[in-house]
Amino acid sequence: MFNTRKSSILTGLVLLIGLMGAPFSTVSKAVSTPQPVQLSKSFSPGTASGTGVLLFTVPNGKRLIIETVTVRAAVPAGEEPSASELLTNTTDPNPGIAAAPVGTVFHEMLVLRQGLDFNGRGVFAGTHLIRAYSEPNTFVFFQFSRSGNTSTAEITVSLSGTLVDA
Repeated sequence: MFNTRKSSILTGLVLLIGLMGAPFSTVSKAVSTPQPVQLSKSFSPGTASGTGVLLFTVPNGKRLIIETVTVRAAVPAGEEPSASELLTNTTDPNPGIAAAPVGTVFHEMLVLRQGLDFNGRGVFAGTHLIRAYSEPNTFVFFQFSRSGNTSTAEITVSLSGTLVDA
């Protein structure tokens, strides 16, 4: 009898300790899967010495994490890039409107001479591993300028990253 009582107390104690360690309620939060983003945009600034292009609009409730940026520019002989910049935004007073965003962050993208293309244009390129963010309802821009404006240039910018919940 004594051994059975001792065994019952021990079993009850083990169960009590187990229950104390177990959570009384569980709260689960829906976790979305990060969405990969990859894009390339090409543009030709014509005879303008500087120009920009909208690369991506970050949806409401999402944050874009940019991880890689590649730039390739073919400019007329004798010209050189003077600016190659990725612009991300931390805030936008007019969500959905690209005009005058505030909180703009400039990321300089170094491009180095690669030689000449088949048309005799100077080719400049660079690939950058970065960690840049653009917040919900904002925009990712790229702007490029060059030392001259004798004829058309061709610029291609690519980025890859992840779209996550904000």
